[in-house]
Amino acid sequence: MLHFISSKLFATHQITAVFSERKGGVSTDPFDSLNLGLGLGDDARHIAQNLERLCEAAQLPVPHRSQQIHGTNHLLCYGKGMQHENKADILIGSFKF
Repeated sequence: MLHFISSKLFATHQITAVFSERKGGVSTDPFDSLNLGLGLGDDARHIAQNLERLCEAAQLPVPHRSQQIHGTNHLLCYGKGMQHENKADILIGSFKF
């Protein structure tokens, strides 16, 4: 079963935010299930399946994505979700579902 956490604080401000856990995906060791990171050596088909599972479970469209760097970089996103080349930890945008 796929696990994710929804933010009640963000929801009070009409912001949809979900934080995925590692359970419920198809990736094998060493990625251990719900790997969503490209460029780490996992099969791209597994990552696509994992993303599809997360979107379905959270009832979200395909999100914007970037390589997480554990810093303070942010990325402003608009339009249809996609994988961005820019590295960031925070993705900010205005979306209509």
